[in-house]
Amino acid sequence: MLLSRSQSILEIDEILRTLLRYCDKTTLACLSRTARFFSDPALDVLWENLESFAHLLRIFPPELISWNHPQQQQVVPTGPPKPTVNHLIVPRDWKRFILYARRVRTWGPEDLSYIEEPLVDHIAFGREPDYILPRLQHMEVTAATVSGVHLQTLMLCPALKSMLIWNSDLNVWAMCLMNTFFRTLADRAPKLNRLIVHWGDGSAVTAQFIEGLLDVFLANESGSSSELKSVNLWTPNCIDAQGFSRLAQLPKLTTLHLNLIGNTHQLVSQIQDTSTAFIALENLFLAGEMEGFTKVLQCFGNAPSMMSLGFSVREYPKSRDLTQLFEAVTAKFPRALRLLQFNVPKQEINIQLTNRLYHADLEAYAHDMSLLRPLLSMRQLTAMHLELGVLLYLTDVDLCTLGAAWPQIEVVNLCSDPYCERAATIVGLIAITEACPSLQHLGLFLDCASGAISEGMIAGSSVASHTLINLDVGRSCMLNPPLVAALLSGVFPNLKVFQWAGMDMPESSLEAGSLQEEYSPGWRQVFDLLPVFRAVRANEQRQRTPPYSSYASSSYLTDGKVLVAVD
Repeated sequence: MLLSRSQSILEIDEILRTLLRYCDKTTLACLSRTARFFSDPALDVLWENLESFAHLLRIFPPELISWNHPQQQQVVPTGPPKPTVNHLIVPRDWKRFILYARRVRTWGPEDLSYIEEPLVDHIAFGREPDYILPRLQHMEVTAATVSGVHLQTLMLCPALKSMLIWNSDLNVWAMCLMNTFFRTLADRAPKLNRLIVHWGDGSAVTAQFIEGLLDVFLANESGSSSELKSVNLWTPNCIDAQGFSRLAQLPKLTTLHLNLIGNTHQLVSQIQDTSTAFIALENLFLAGEMEGFTKVLQCFGNAPSMMSLGFSVREYPKSRDLTQLFEAVTAKFPRALRLLQFNVPKQEINIQLTNRLYHADLEAYAHDMSLLRPLLSMRQLTAMHLELGVLLYLTDVDLCTLGAAWPQIEVVNLCSDPYCERAATIVGLIAITEACPSLQHLGLFLDCASGAISEGMIAGSSVASHTLINLDVGRSCMLNPPLVAALLSGVFPNLKVFQWAGMDMPESSLEAGSLQEEYSPGWRQVFDLLPVFRAVRANEQRQRTPPYSSYASSSYLTDGKVLVAVD
């Protein structure tokens, strides 16, 4: 874009608004009261993100809406002040309100318990025949009160593109209210392309809740197909076979997250034809029972563009089930898949329970390289994340094998958290980074306490990777921090992020006798020494670089040319 000599760069609207977004609210408020050139853009930025609907309600004059604390008789009032309508709101009262409301683009999350039903009725029947927030694009719903749900329903408009619904209260009454909300959303938001529903973690989902949600997946009244591209349903049992079938037919759906805990087998038994299912799906993440994943994958019959696949369970996976799942993944997506993830949530991991399971049933929970062998043929993988919650035994040879199988890998996380009795060493760490030139993040349990590192090894080492910037060693064993730090600073010169278990915990809070207490101070010392060794190596590199000759300096001064010494 070219500017005339008389034109200011601030006259370009996009540049002006970009600069205004770096201003605080006080500055924006001041600019909104200056020249009109700044006023409108400043107000747009100031009101773009609505933190509380009360800010809009306060635009009405105090004689129309007054604000009272719920317990004024107390010295210190409890709870937010509540708005009260003093007389009927008529269309002429909305002019100033609309001036600001049309600037709102996002709203939420907000607890609307301070809004009472009479006020919602006044807003619903006294407003002008238009949408209250006509340009609202993203909305987060959290309140479960009648008035809160009714008010949020009034805010739905055709401009809405993204919706997040969150609530931890699983009462049946609130779910019935959401049925009306979903149906209104289906009618008023034809451009909706992102939907996230997390309505608690239990199983008390009503039929009305499910029916209303399914309406959102249907074509709108004009007959055009749904615009949904991303759907995250984290509420257990909020999707049945009919709903799954509607999801499968969404023509633009590229990202799907489903919580199938409790109804995996029911879905698989009821779904029949999958020949035209999920034609545009690229990213899939499933939470559920371990033994049901292999069957669920068969329901995604036509997903040729699948690039990202993830699984999450609340139980420690058995070796046989995990191997079968990885075999099914390889057979289903042999070429397109780029990212594979399997995890047990960290809050579900119990190291003591893990050790008991392992010793009680060695055959079932002995995880080693055999788990990963089905995935070695997927040479296109760029990210692999495994957080099994149980031990994963990998040797230096195994790491060499993985490096050779995944030449394009950029992110590898292989169970760095659980403690392993036998594990790969620093030798395997260097080997996999040398074999994977694009590797940027590596999470791995290492045995750095077996004496594999020596001063001779440090002196003879060279740079293994210029791309590795993030290393997570989890609960890895540790001896002789100075040697470890000296080696890492040389083989990974661009390492920026270094992590270990217990790094954010003060030493006084580390549990006595735990691995964190034993090794965390050692890894803290490595972290502190890394920049010191890196500076020493940089200084050595500068000393090895030949200085400019006197002729070069003279030539620079007389001819004005920059001469660069090449090592």
